[in-house]
Amino acid sequence: MSRLTRWIPTLRRLTRSERGAVLPLVAVSLPVLLGAGAVGVDIAHISVVRARLQAAADAAARASVSRIANPQKVEAVALEYARANMNPGNHGQILQPDDIVIGQWASEDGNAPSFSNAAVRDANAVRVTTRRSASNGNALDLALAPILGVARSDITATAVAAQLSDGSACVLSLADSGAGIRMNGAIDISAPSCGFAAH
Repeated sequence: MSRLTRWIPTLRRLTRSERGAVLPLVAVSLPVLLGAGAVGVDIAHISVVRARLQAAADAAARASVSRIANPQKVEAVALEYARANMNPGNHGQILQPDDIVIGQWASEDGNAPSFSNAAVRDANAVRVTTRRSASNGNALDLALAPILGVARSDITATAVAAQLSDGSACVLSLADSGAGIRMNGAIDISAPSCGFAAH
């Protein structure tokens, strides 16, 4: 009994001590912190990839609309520009031929602009949709979200480029570099029979 009575004061002191009390708090909060980090890191990565997909879609649509009279050329140019903007070796094939649509862009006064499929003779626009998706076999692998059970994300971006005039432009930018035409805020421009062009 003397040995037991010798340990009783030590046991009482340990039960009143607050040393190590932070350990349970860390154990409970660590999964929450890891989850928040996973969401933050992966959302940032998704945003960067979405911006690159949008840039590739914009470039492919803009370059291919100049070949609107020849559907095979439209497809070839769009695929070429998509590959040039996002290397298939790193990102997979982001643009499939089925995601290149020739159609008509209409913008009547008072109505929202719209894109619709049209015969080549009536076409004035090209719609391009770039993808990092499971259907293309190139879904974006996430870095930390698999901790939460989400391993991949599907991302798409769409761009439409149209030839809305006979090639003449009401506004022509001749800037040597950077953005030739820059618009901010709420802009309402009515130019029904002419276009904007940048050098």
